[in-house]
Amino acid sequence: MVKIHDISIRDKLVLMLVFTSVLVLIVFLMVFIFTDVESYKQRKANSLVGLAHVIGTNSISTIQFQDNDAATQILSELQNVAPEIVHAAIMDRTGKLFALYSKPGADGLTIPDGLKVNKYLFTDKELYVSQQIFDNNVIVGTVFLESDLSELRDIIRTKYELAVPLFFVAIIFSFIVALVVQRYISNRLL
Repeated sequence: MVKIHDISIRDKLVLMLVFTSVLVLIVFLMVFIFTDVESYKQRKANSLVGLAHVIGTNSISTIQFQDNDAATQILSELQNVAPEIVHAAIMDRTGKLFALYSKPGADGLTIPDGLKVNKYLFTDKELYVSQQIFDNNVIVGTVFLESDLSELRDIIRTKYELAVPLFFVAIIFSFIVALVVQRYISNRLL
């Protein structure tokens, strides 16, 4: 077993430079991936909140006239506009289901307990959005949306697939730079 004090100054300098470079690279890659994912989540949540607001605005008259078919038709258009939507529901002011859209092949709609009105909630695989429907400052109902986050999982996988080769290239590059730089330092020490 090689002891640390038996390693030459030249090799210690190379190892120190490579270790420092790798540590800095890991921190920057993790920050880059984390901020990119958080930015995507915020954009996605804002987009779905806006979509829920539009659905709510377009559904005011259908709720007032108790036209379930028209409300269901509005929700069914989500298949063309936002294919990532798994479930969409319009509830009346009492919380009773008024209209429902489910993507073909999707399980039943479940609204998580942590979802507050006018908020969004991320889980491992879904994004849930809730938006109240107002008519003249009076709540007439609520829109709920459930979106699949497979696009986010694809983005994360792509980032890691890009980060791993870059990481190895950076290690090789830092090793080459360390070999060059250590000559100037170790020659003077020796």
